[in-house]
Amino acid sequence: MKVSLNEMEQLVVKTIARERYNSARSYGVVDRKVSDRSNESVDIEGVGGEFAFSKAQNTYPDLNDKPGINDGEFGGWTYDVKTTPYKTGRIIVKIDAVLGNSDMYVLVTGKLPHYTVAGWCWAADILEDDMIGNLGRGECYIMPQDHDKFNQLRCLPNGGKL
Repeated sequence: MKVSLNEMEQLVVKTIARERYNSARSYGVVDRKVSDRSNESVDIEGVGGEFAFSKAQNTYPDLNDKPGINDGEFGGWTYDVKTTPYKTGRIIVKIDAVLGNSDMYVLVTGKLPHYTVAGWCWAADILEDDMIGNLGRGECYIMPQDHDKFNQLRCLPNGGKL
């Protein structure tokens, strides 16, 4: 599903991204991004992807600037949105992710202001040893869009719709 953010939504995304970055550093959270893109770019696109997913779900995005475990909840399931500017991008999860922190991972592709909610996978399906890879910055869990456990966006569990 394609989602575009209007000018006000873009301003909110940029503001929240900046505040989250500053808040995380003040809480002593170490920046362990896997990407070689700038912190600002990764943070803006990450918040933009979360906002786009919330907009697609017709829910309000989490505007909290405090570090958290997941990005939200709907239909009784917790989710963590993973955003990449690459159309053929993959869900990438840090190697120390813990099963139970999020029930699912959602993949959003694109750049501010235009995104595509590409699909999702259950946490239990990606947090497996055979999903570990290395993109040049250490090990992480990787699920490509063509993997049989990657759910193309037709519907979400518990009747969630896009």
